[in-house]
Amino acid sequence: MTEQRSTDLVSNKSDTRLEHSGDAWIDQARLDASVDGLERTFQHLLASLKRERNKLSGVSLLPWETLARIFSFGDQLTPIRVSAVCHTWRTAAINELSLWAKVDMSRRPLPESLLQLYVQRSGIVPLTVHLQLISPQRINPLFTGYMVHIIQRAKSISNLSTSSRLSFQTPTLQSLHLVADDSLVNPPQHSAICPSLLHLSLDYNNNLLPFIPAQRLRTLHLARVKVSGPVMLRTIASLHFLEELCLESVVTDTSFEDAILDSTSGTTTLRSVYLINLRSIWYHILLPTLTNSVATNLFIHSRATDDFKLYYYHRQNLPASALYINFADHSMTLDHDSCLTKLYLSLIDPLFLFTGLTTFVPAESVISLAWTDGHPLPAPTLGEFSSLNRLSFTFSPSPVGDTQKRLDSAINADLATLCPHLVFLKIHLCKSIISSITYKDGAEDALASFLGSWTDLHERQFPLLWIQDDIKPGRWADLMQTFYALVDSFELGEIDIMENSPKFPDQRRFLPDPPDSIRRPARPFRGPTSTRDL
Repeated sequence: MTEQRSTDLVSNKSDTRLEHSGDAWIDQARLDASVDGLERTFQHLLASLKRERNKLSGVSLLPWETLARIFSFGDQLTPIRVSAVCHTWRTAAINELSLWAKVDMSRRPLPESLLQLYVQRSGIVPLTVHLQLISPQRINPLFTGYMVHIIQRAKSISNLSTSSRLSFQTPTLQSLHLVADDSLVNPPQHSAICPSLLHLSLDYNNNLLPFIPAQRLRTLHLARVKVSGPVMLRTIASLHFLEELCLESVVTDTSFEDAILDSTSGTTTLRSVYLINLRSIWYHILLPTLTNSVATNLFIHSRATDDFKLYYYHRQNLPASALYINFADHSMTLDHDSCLTKLYLSLIDPLFLFTGLTTFVPAESVISLAWTDGHPLPAPTLGEFSSLNRLSFTFSPSPVGDTQKRLDSAINADLATLCPHLVFLKIHLCKSIISSITYKDGAEDALASFLGSWTDLHERQFPLLWIQDDIKPGRWADLMQTFYALVDSFELGEIDIMENSPKFPDQRRFLPDPPDSIRRPARPFRGPTSTRDL
């Protein structure tokens, strides 16, 4: 019986052997072809199985648009890397043409084969090109024929050296950052035809300002440019659609007398003006021209106190509803409702930001005042803001041995008398970062005295008091009943003094982020590695 069953199994087993032709070379070729076919079939099935497995991971459930948005925060090679991870990521990367439209060669050159791949996959989307500058002359590498094709397709070019003389059309170019070759004096004018140019940045190494033919400019940044006052004003006046102007370290060797006479004509389209490290005479000329619109945001960064006096003089009739002072970074922001002003004083006593401010800014218009990291402003100074209804600030006691800062210099009976409209008081009591041995802050006594004076003077409780105490948070437990009797609403908790501070508009960026701000790319996701990961 056993032998019969074994015979039947052998007879039913299919014969998988190939029939030999008698020629070893032919047999080997047939076997190789069969193996190759099986391997192709196996690889196709394996790829399909891996694709289905990867679909079970959470990241693969994201829409292609979301994945493409995430990929856009990577570096130049991110589209290449993510295309090799999985089918879903590859599809998302290839379908998003804008990922391939960025050509960043500012840190390393790219081979022509890779450039061709990016151009091919970017489709009809115009390119954003960041060129490489070779130091110390700040020149570009020689452009190959294919590089010329890329520049002709670009909508944005940065780090273009004046030594790379372009004489061809760039019909799609909208943004250009031009850098003067340090080895050239008075670099030649570029002859490239840019009919669509809207944004221009010139870093000109103290050379003369060239003629700017683009009358449709929306943005103009000038750095280290030599120009006379009349020429500067005529240039600005000729740009009828200009919305953003940035002047940084602009120099001159001529008189400004003619410019002063011509400074009555200004532009009303400017939305933001940035004046950075200019000579004082420039502020005297530019401020009357550039700040005659109540909708123009103004940023001033200077090291000279006279520059701010000029600002106060020329913009004294523009009311500010709120002031935000940061003594740590020497800055002050004025909110005019229709526009903003940000003043930045480096290497100057930050108390100057507030000294004499009410002489130039209509104090009766200010209803909100906040400051951080500074001395308490005395009550008589605060009293000049007769309409003030919101007061917020940080206070940290002085280390023993330093000049003592006193909270009751600001929060006292005088404040209750001079600011009758005050309805909101927010104080953040901070520990000293210099020393752990400090004077007592006297916060309990100062606040109790102020609130008592307020109740006696106005015959009502103070509306809202909010305290964040990082020094002795437990001291308020025994005082709750006292403060509840003096305040309608008494809050203890975390405070953001600058939570209502408006953000000044950022300048247009012509250059990619510096290398220090770039993080190492994350390891590519390759899907689950076992059934336990599914």
